[in-house]
Amino acid sequence: MTKIPPNPDTPGKYDQARILDTPPPRLSQVEVLNFAQDLYGLRGTISPMESERDQNFRIDTNGGDQFVIKIANSAVDPAVLMVQIEGLNHISIADPGLHVPKVIQSLNGSNLEQIRAEDGRFHFLHLLTYLPGQTPPDDFADRSLVKQMGIYLARLGLALRGFFHPAARY
Repeated sequence: MTKIPPNPDTPGKYDQARILDTPPPRLSQVEVLNFAQDLYGLRGTISPMESERDQNFRIDTNGGDQFVIKIANSAVDPAVLMVQIEGLNHISIADPGLHVPKVIQSLNGSNLEQIRAEDGRFHFLHLLTYLPGQTPPDDFADRSLVKQMGIYLARLGLALRGFFHPAARY
């Protein structure tokens, strides 16, 4: 299990209002690429992805691999991030054939890294494999897609059986 360092910008408990009131990270693409190289040994091109309160980028490496680098809002409790990370790891063990992003450890052997942005704020950062796909249209009515989603969600629920994390009650 990754030891989580305290975040000087986080009060130490889950506070939804604080997270929504705190501006999302604003790292430049160059800054993110530097963290990707320093922490994960990745080189390549980067493209921004949509996010409500965090900052996410897809990295296409020179070797053809694709990853998502996630920079958490500075107000997020790192224990909440570890629920997500450890949940993904649990799913990967419980149902290896289920398509979920894989957590990539840093060169330091950590699932979660703390960074300091150029603006002085501290953030937690982690890396996942990229899963290509597309969002269905709002008005889709394809029964086969609904059936596939139901099967996937059932498998996901089964894969999460037995998973517990103290911060999961947020």
